Amino acid sequence: MLNYTQILSNCARSDIREFFTRLTIESSDLYNKVADIRLSKDVFTRFPCVEVSNKVQYIKSENFLSEWIGEKRPLLAGEITHISIVILANILGRAITTGFGQVSKSKKIFDYIFRGRDITSKKIDIFTSILTSENIPIPSTTYSFVTDSTVAPFSEKLMMFIIVSVGTISIENDGMAFAETLRNDLLVKFMRIMPEVAKFIKDGSDIMIDNTWLEQPPQSVEHKNLV
Repeated sequence: MLNYTQILSNCARSDIREFFTRLTIESSDLYNKVADIRLSKDVFTRFPCVEVSNKVQYIKSENFLSEWIGEKRPLLAGEITHISIVILANILGRAITTGFGQVSKSKKIFDYIFRGRDITSKKIDIFTSILTSENIPIPSTTYSFVTDSTVAPFSEKLMMFIIVSVGTISIENDGMAFAETLRNDLLVKFMRIMPEVAKFIKDGSDIMIDNTWLEQPPQSVEHKNLV
């Protein structure tokens, strides 16, 4: 839904706008159906609920943005939301990397995918500790994602594409959270983890290129090369 609306807001041609408008509606309908099913089966993972002030308050000190040591201000509601999104996305990412890793037949791909699982586990630990340190409920799941099957559901080409795509989504989530975060200690945590995820995506792309699995996206013409 986020990607469709982002593309829609930058399109000029009416047929393309109509196409992405339809996709936005369809994806919204699908989400609502899935949400209803998850709620009916009591497997909907909810974000933390916190009490907030009913009064409008204004920032009176620059320490609100720049404090490094001492007692830190409480997390903003928006910061809690983005931290929760990062945690939930990495719970799903850990399930995908665990499942795909255990069915991989290539040692190189096996090691790569489980390296991704280690990164997701690290991120879950980092950001859940932030919430627990401030007595905020942690978003969690009450069911297991991964079975003990060692039969690959997809080709290694498709599994690698999904893993790299999940890594890209992780960078997008971290970037959105970074942009909405106003506490310096949280910004530092995002800045430390994002380069590791970016390196993971790069290494995955290299594996796909080595196996001739990565299709080249459209690119602009280099006019000097036409001569």
